[in-house]
Amino acid sequence: MREIREGGIYRMTITVYKISDDRRVVNKTLGTAVATLTAVFKNDADILYPVLEVAYNSSVLTANYLYIDTLQRYYYIKNIKLDRQRLFLECEVDVLKTYYEGIRNLTCVVSRQSNINKAQNYLNDDFFRLLQYNEYLQLYFTKGGAIQEFSDYSYVLAAAGETYPVTPGGGGNNG
Repeated sequence: MREIREGGIYRMTITVYKISDDRRVVNKTLGTAVATLTAVFKNDADILYPVLEVAYNSSVLTANYLYIDTLQRYYYIKNIKLDRQRLFLECEVDVLKTYYEGIRNLTCVVSRQSNINKAQNYLNDDFFRLLQYNEYLQLYFTKGGAIQEFSDYSYVLAAAGETYPVTPGGGGNNG
């Protein structure tokens, strides 16, 4: 519904809800509307944190969420004040629900998320620690069963993959 301008005041239709979803849920379940009302901005219009003035309606006192049709945005009701049979709803925009379609259609790489079981182990993240198991082995180079002595050179060998049983002083799998 479009806003109605009467005497320089924009009147708009709002739909008020009582929701129980967590703030982090993108597509919140609205359920049945508590009320549909006509509202005006109390002062200058603040799109992110509007204060709306509506006629007193007791069902609004239990609400915590609303939709402003004119702005096509969803809002949390942060506070409700009563003054002479008028209610003032102090709101905060819900960007997740408002931009749900845009967020849902994004193609992106999620570098961090709260569910550790779905964490991306391939991205460097200083806040998420992966389990690391270090294993240090000293293996001797052998030739014909005798340990080779190297006096002039040192070798560093890094290997990944399967492990083989090693007997002390026996050497690896290169016998």
